[in-house]
Amino acid sequence: TSSYWSLSAHLSPSCILQPGSTEQVSQIMKLFVGDSSCKQVQFAIRSGGHTTWANSNNIDNGVTIDLGLLNQTTFDPSTAIAAIQPGSRWNQVYATLDPLGVTVAGGRAGSVGVAGFLMGGGNSFYASQQGFSCDNVKNFEVVLASG
Repeated sequence: TSSYWSLSAHLSPSCILQPGSTEQVSQIMKLFVGDSSCKQVQFAIRSGGHTTWANSNNIDNGVTIDLGLLNQTTFDPSTAIAAIQPGSRWNQVYATLDPLGVTVAGGRAGSVGVAGFLMGGGNSFYASQQGFSCDNVKNFEVVLASG
């Protein structure tokens, strides 16, 4: 919990879950929605933990689902598409793509999380040429509340 960027987000969850795959995120969501003993559980989801206000990416006395282990970036040269997992931070993304001679319209600060940045629109150094970073996303993989 000390790794949060903003002091207002330094809360004390009862439990922190760190899924290592989309399937595990789906299992967690199915548990919270489908198990009657879990339906009252309050939870928060953390990508990079860069948002400043309390309860935006952490929670007191609930469950924080920390996506930090989902932090891989891959690049497919045949499609020129980078696949970036939601727990990544931009410095990890750039470290993977720079040696390949490619980049993305991503965050201007390397410590910022990918998912929150994109969900907020994303103002990159390339905004005047490429639009907001979210405008450059080809697709998202989404886990619904039903799993």
